[in-house]
Amino acid sequence: MKKTARIIALILLAAMLLCLTGCGSFETKMAKAVKKMSALQSVHMDMDMHMDFSMTMLGESLDLDAKMVSGIDMQTEPLRARMEMGMEVLGANMDMLMYMEQNGEEYTTYVSADGGASWESESITAEEAKSQTGDVSENLKIFIDCAKSFQEAGTETVNGSAATRYDGQITGDSLESALELSGAKEMLGEGLGTKLSADAFTGLESIPCSLWIDSKSGMVVRYDMDMGAVMQSLMKDMMDQVLASQGLEGLVVEMEFREVTVSVILSQFDAVGEIFIPDSAKAA
Repeated sequence: MKKTARIIALILLAAMLLCLTGCGSFETKMAKAVKKMSALQSVHMDMDMHMDFSMTMLGESLDLDAKMVSGIDMQTEPLRARMEMGMEVLGANMDMLMYMEQNGEEYTTYVSADGGASWESESITAEEAKSQTGDVSENLKIFIDCAKSFQEAGTETVNGSAATRYDGQITGDSLESALELSGAKEMLGEGLGTKLSADAFTGLESIPCSLWIDSKSGMVVRYDMDMGAVMQSLMKDMMDQVLASQGLEGLVVEMEFREVTVSVILSQFDAVGEIFIPDSAKAA
């Protein structure tokens, strides 16, 4: 009887180990990655966003293509960030340099659109600061929430090192967090001068995405998102709000998003170094 019980216990233990190392491997690796990355003192982020869409109004159609490339250095204690951003819309280019710093409970941004020749400063809230720089480890938790949909898709090279790729989808309550992580939520709100309604994220399609975990360090080194379908739904909601605010409820504006992709590469873990804000920026 004791021998039978022992065999059953071993079988149950083996089953538990299979569950932990098999179907839950992505969730386990992500949990470890988030724990490691929550202790980082600095990190570098390269983001590439591409939007290809068309807008039709009053019988006139306009094709739009927008690209945004940014590089961000971040340090956590004290919280400071440096961002270089380049944007191309309809053939026109715009470059921006931005610094952000925290002093106690206060946050300040310094922005230059002419390579540092002149600056503008602004006090922002903690929430606004988070949306502009983000807590990398906290934001990556959205992938854990949707871990069951992720499957291993091979090994690729990121930052010169082997990394395991996982493909999956972000759904449900995590959709809003994903838009914040990509920067799309803030970009839409500022661009149209409005905010998404509370129910705007209900019933949205999922966001297909891929994520790469470095084989040696266990860190998340890249994630890609395809937000075309989600943007299609959100823009309809936002355009309705904008038109209503201008007394143009009857005007029909159609938008078709052919491509909305975001790719982020993370590197220089604890190797960014001190971020110094120019005196000319602080004097603004």
